[in-house]
Amino acid sequence: MVELARRKRGFFAEALWTFYLPKFDVLRQLLEAKAVGIDFSAAGLLE
Repeated sequence: MVELARRKRGFFAEALWTFYLPKFDVLRQLLEAKAVGIDFSAAGLLE
């Protein structure tokens, strides 16, 4: 991908690092503490 971007004189960036931002750590802590949850039935996923 990097080589293709160089040949095409384009831009290539890694975006996975956003999963390591502090907000995701806070959300993980809240989910583990069961302070917040996800209602899959309300999302229509458990029909």
